[in-house]
Amino acid sequence: MEDPEFIKQMTSKGKEASEKVNANFADLSFSQLNWKPAPGSWRIGQCPDHLIVSDCLYFPA
Repeated sequence: MEDPEFIKQMTSKGKEASEKVNANFADLSFSQLNWKPAPGSWRIGQCPDHLIVSDCLYFPA
């Protein structure tokens, strides 16, 4: 059985991360999110997307 305290902590951290992403990215336009500082570098929007996709690998669908 899962540890209820662990689940509570992870849920809290997830909410905190969501709030930070919203605070930092919500006001950016589509063009801003797709801006790349240099050829071969990641677009701004790819960074949180990468973290979301990577984190999903740790949890069952």
